[in-house]
Amino acid sequence: MQNSEVLIPITMFLCAFGILYVFFTTRHKERLSLIEKGADPSLFESKK
Repeated sequence: MQNSEVLIPITMFLCAFGILYVFFTTRHKERLSLIEKGADPSLFESKK
């Protein structure tokens, strides 16, 4: 196998991990700041 055949799956995995990491950390920080400001925690519950 050539180097490019190995690097493509690794790069795709790292990109997916990076996007998910940023998404969840940003969501967590946003929720914490709303709770600190006195927002109602029931805002975070989904309405199914």
